[in-house]
Amino acid sequence: MEDTVTAHIEDYIEEQKARGYSAATLKGSKQRLLPFRLFLIRRGVTRTAEIVPPVIHEYTALIRAGKNKQGNPYSQHTIDGLLSAARTFLKWCSLRRVILFDLFDEFPRVKTRRTPKRTLTALEAERILAMPDTDTPEGVRDRTILEILYSTGIRRMEVSNL
Repeated sequence: MEDTVTAHIEDYIEEQKARGYSAATLKGSKQRLLPFRLFLIRRGVTRTAEIVPPVIHEYTALIRAGKNKQGNPYSQHTIDGLLSAARTFLKWCSLRRVILFDLFDEFPRVKTRRTPKRTLTALEAERILAMPDTDTPEGVRDRTILEILYSTGIRRMEVSNL
């Protein structure tokens, strides 16, 4: 195995794939590790073993000060996701003895407090369920989808994958 950051990230993703992670999870892992990999390359760190605590602290500061494509500061959710991805990758590297010490401890622990989502009232749910025209096949389909969403609480992507 090649001892580069890029090769180890690829191995990490391949292991996730072998463990049965979904395509969406694999894509998300790649996307969230890309800024970390690019940061390391720009900094001249090509071998995973060259990642040291000061590099981690610099990356953390860079992400916390980062801006999105519109020029707005990253949301706390984005910051947490990017740092968590790098932290988890370094934990994986540590467990495989790719790095000599637990660099993942250099990352702040991610514990974002999320505000509870607003739920529908019974009346709102009834109104939504009554919207599809059940005299058409499309309406029956839509009503069925809404019933599944409402009764199980699954996400819309999970319904689309049925």
